[in-house]
Amino acid sequence: MSRNESNWKGATDALEGSGVGAWCWTFGEGIEWDTCTCRLFGVAEAPTGFDGYMALIHADDHERMNVAFSGAVERASPGAAPGSYYVEHRVVREDGRECWLECRGRVEVDEAGEPVRVLGTSMEITKRKQMETELLAREEEIRL
Repeated sequence: MSRNESNWKGATDALEGSGVGAWCWTFGEGIEWDTCTCRLFGVAEAPTGFDGYMALIHADDHERMNVAFSGAVERASPGAAPGSYYVEHRVVREDGRECWLECRGRVEVDEAGEPVRVLGTSMEITKRKQMETELLAREEEIRL
């Protein structure tokens, strides 16, 4: 195991203990997900490309994902700071269960400003989203 592989394994093991998944998408090479990310998305292995990834995202959240990602690309500077993003979206797991994930990431670009790598984390927030929905419903009841 190389030093980079060892560092990746150590970092993902630490994150998994907190329920946070880690992933890396290197353009032209593919997407690497840790086991926690696969579990969060409800799949056995990472998708092979962007279309496979978007197929896991709830259709109503595609626009939100595209806006977050394109904004991060616009904020990234060649040879300087990567562009970061934060987005909440739903996934529909293979078992049909729908859940919410919070995804944070950063986009690294080449000298021409084209994305070359995206690094990120994912965490399930389904319970929080359910509580937010219940709270909004209660607030609406109080207003009536």
